[in-house]
Amino acid sequence: MKHLVVFTGAGISAESGISTFRDSNGLWENYDVHQVAHISSWSKNKSLMLDFYNQRRKQLQQVKPNDAHLVLAGLERYFKVSVITQNVDNLHEMAGSSNVIHLHGELTKACNESKTEVIDIAYNDIKLGDRAADGSQLRPFIVWFGEQVPMMKKAENIVMSADLLLVVGTSLQVYPAANLIDFTEKPIYVIDPQPLNRSDVTLIQAKASEGMKLFKAFLLEDKPLPVYIKQSNKNIKVEKMNKTCEFNCSDVIIKKYFQESIAKKDAIKLILISEAFPQNSEDYFDGKGEPQFLKNTNTVFNSLGFNYQTYSDYLNNGIYLTTAIKCIKKDYLVSSETLKNCSLNLEKELDEFVNKRAIMLMGDFAIKAMNYIWKRKFNEKIIPAGSTYKIRGGVYESNGIRFFPSYTQTGDSFGLEKSKVAMIKEDVEKAMKILV
Repeated sequence: MKHLVVFTGAGISAESGISTFRDSNGLWENYDVHQVAHISSWSKNKSLMLDFYNQRRKQLQQVKPNDAHLVLAGLERYFKVSVITQNVDNLHEMAGSSNVIHLHGELTKACNESKTEVIDIAYNDIKLGDRAADGSQLRPFIVWFGEQVPMMKKAENIVMSADLLLVVGTSLQVYPAANLIDFTEKPIYVIDPQPLNRSDVTLIQAKASEGMKLFKAFLLEDKPLPVYIKQSNKNIKVEKMNKTCEFNCSDVIIKKYFQESIAKKDAIKLILISEAFPQNSEDYFDGKGEPQFLKNTNTVFNSLGFNYQTYSDYLNNGIYLTTAIKCIKKDYLVSSETLKNCSLNLEKELDEFVNKRAIMLMGDFAIKAMNYIWKRKFNEKIIPAGSTYKIRGGVYESNGIRFFPSYTQTGDSFGLEKSKVAMIKEDVEKAMKILV
């Protein structure tokens, strides 16, 4: 029996009436997320946090599983199904799913302060003064920000055993859980109403219930999936593009951007490769005014004590900034074939810098493009498979060059996930030490 692994997030429960973890204003049920979902807040205001989760438990008692939960549970008749969820509700279990792992805990359970004793409390309140067996205050059995995710390793092993991975209702922005999809090389399908910045998945752009019905028909009736690739950016004006591309890729605007030739190429020691050329050409590193790509990069370097403001500041200090994809993406998805084509252009660009000692790979596109390059040149995969969260701690060196895989610093969401920004800073700091 095929093993279907399903990774779910807040979007699958939203249709049941449970608010998503983060609304667009950064609040959760009108509370600042850090007030009610960070371990540091527990010592400051236990009453507030207990009341917040008591209210969530009352809300949970009033809702029922929706069609997405029910369709998913029904797939157990045809597949071995493992559900890994970021949600703390019990709607998967209520729908009939029999193998559910909760990464972030469960609302209907409580634990002692050390989380070594867990008890079922159903929908009952936890009150200030309620004690665990060891005498500590009972607390919600929730993994808060600032705490380890104890089920993470088990989840990673489950994903690695998948024949097929389905992601439903998660923006893949909460780490380390978002890295789970990097633990498989099998087909990945994502059901989400919003576009997704991944090049290696099939996106079914729909809400959870609609998407689950389409996915079930695809699996059981061999019906084609309505995979949505928006073409809304076809007519973007790109003034700085100056050379057409020799490849006929369908998911990018077929133009290729080359930076103006720089002097003293032999002085470049560090190269930062980000993901793709921006929608607005003036947001590129060498754009006029305060380009977004440069602004984000400055935030990282300035925090480390490097007072770079202009692109020339980077060049003058032996740092070259570029992207793995030289064309504008039509949407968030880019095929492996397009990325392989782009890597040929990137390879030519990198060959111009004969004294490079370190290369930073800022995001999935950069990592995969570099693997294509190194496979062609040296029959070697320089960066192993796995989540960026896991692989960024390794040491990767080949032909006198040190490689640093990290997260992208040029996306629109840069800065929203503080833990990712902190990791980018750590990686840049390590790379800069190579240059000393």
